[in-house]
Amino acid sequence: MITGFSVLPANLCSWTAPQQQQGQIAVDVRLGRFLFHPLDVPATGQMVTVDYSFGFSGDVGGGGYPRQKNLRPQEGETADVVHVSKSGAVNTISAALAQLAVSAAPLRVVQIDDSHTYQEKLTLPANFDTLVIQADDGQRPTILLSGAANAFSGPTSGTQLTLSGLLITGSSQTLTLPTGIRSFLLQDCTVDPGGGRASDGVAMRPAGVRLQVAAPATASCLRLDHSIVGPLDLPQDMDCLAMADSIADAGAFRSGAILQAGPPCAILRSTLLGSFECHSLEASLSILADTATALFRQQGCVRFCYLAPGSLVPRRYKCAPEDPPPGFTSKFFGDPGYTQLALDSLDLAVPDTDPGSPIVFGENGQEMGVWSSLGNIRRLNHLRLRLTEYLPAGLVPVFVFET
Repeated sequence: MITGFSVLPANLCSWTAPQQQQGQIAVDVRLGRFLFHPLDVPATGQMVTVDYSFGFSGDVGGGGYPRQKNLRPQEGETADVVHVSKSGAVNTISAALAQLAVSAAPLRVVQIDDSHTYQEKLTLPANFDTLVIQADDGQRPTILLSGAANAFSGPTSGTQLTLSGLLITGSSQTLTLPTGIRSFLLQDCTVDPGGGRASDGVAMRPAGVRLQVAAPATASCLRLDHSIVGPLDLPQDMDCLAMADSIADAGAFRSGAILQAGPPCAILRSTLLGSFECHSLEASLSILADTATALFRQQGCVRFCYLAPGSLVPRRYKCAPEDPPPGFTSKFFGDPGYTQLALDSLDLAVPDTDPGSPIVFGENGQEMGVWSSLGNIRRLNHLRLRLTEYLPAGLVPVFVFET
């Protein structure tokens, strides 16, 4: 909502609005830009707040979708909770962490109650059992990494660190998770992989954030749940990397590698855009669009997956043939159809009934990849079945997909 101004539709590719007058705000709905008249520019220190929506296939990554079921503390849990917002008593994440550093509660929670941008260095408590940094339901705060504000810091010892509902971004930055913590969980988070189209809709964005677990990381585990990440830098001495319903994309990085010489990995209903190398591999209902290599192939299993040509993995069970490869609506981060399987892939038959058409269907006719849980294939087949049963003779249905 814009109050006090009249709206002037404009093309703001060059950040100029022809014939703009004082009291008018130029709005470019295609690029998502707006421009004040020079006499209306807010004074230094004034805040401009915008409300917007973006399209995506489902609830994956940092976003304002409902996440109440994942918020801590859950029913019956006792926790120390510090609320953070730009307009609140505590307006930085680092101040909230400082308050929790003196807490003895087994569960400590920093809850961010707005969708503003936070750029700061985060010092973790020296000791904790479970520490959660989460966005409130319906919010998507941004943690901006740059220079010194690019990592969690401090010698620390903890059982679990959870990040939930956050967008973590910064051009060619590294988010470092410190040693001394047994379990890291990224839930409903986006660690910006970079790439995709810039705000002008034409130029490409630079590489984004690399996620690193500091060495040594013996007996520690990284879990990604409904999250989007770029390249991963993980020590081999970690216990495991576990991915579920997530996206890993290294397309904007020169190496094109998601993981090199990584720990044992378990991948479920995920899409990987980049080469992947780990110690051992368990995978199911996933798309590994570039070469995958498991260094230890005597254990593990890969089932109902697509694997790119040249992949060296443990025994395969009902995996898709290497050719043809899966097609995507878009491989550009930020597009509404990012990692969504193309419509011609959705029309393929189940591999058991037609071994020559292999891409989409996995166990029980489920779609492979990050959008498996949406049940698109089952919904489409169910609709076809019902239309065949109830349509008048001679009518042929035409399906119009939402995206």
